[in-house]
Amino acid sequence: DALNKDIYDQQRLLEICKSEHKTALRELDFYSKNATKIPSNVSDIRDRITKDLKIKSNQLPFVGELIQLKKAEKKWEFSIERVLHSFALCMIVPEALYKKVNKYVNDTDLKGRIVYFKHTKVESLKELHSKDSDKLITKLMFNTKSPFYEWVQKRLYDQYNYSCCLLYTSPSPRDLSTSRMPSSA
Repeated sequence: DALNKDIYDQQRLLEICKSEHKTALRELDFYSKNATKIPSNVSDIRDRITKDLKIKSNQLPFVGELIQLKKAEKKWEFSIERVLHSFALCMIVPEALYKKVNKYVNDTDLKGRIVYFKHTKVESLKELHSKDSDKLITKLMFNTKSPFYEWVQKRLYDQYNYSCCLLYTSPSPRDLSTSRMPSSA
């Protein structure tokens, strides 16, 4: 009887490993076909919403699809991705589509979680452009062809106005910062 239990446990473990392997292969395939770092399970939910509501995917972008780290700031990639990860996975919904998308999300078992924000017009952000080259926002490029880019800039400025510093220094109570380890090179 103990032998049968061991066999059953090993078979169950094998099935779990096969399932995890299949999921990992699917993720690798997804990332090889897509330039985005949006996980496939999150992207699949958006794809389902857009398909069922007959909306184009670019009408419901993820924040992460509209921002990119400047090439010269590659050394900050890990730190900035950690800071912005959750925000980058948020979907932006235009005001005109918000009720439709919200009703669909609330009425449908999406088999996962999606975070979305209503896009509203924002004032010009010219005054927000920081002269401080250490600010996180200055290390990013924005897809300026998107009608959502100013909204993304404003949210980043309002919620992620961090200074990027090589070593932790004691910021003033009003300052927010992220740091990275010095490279050995």
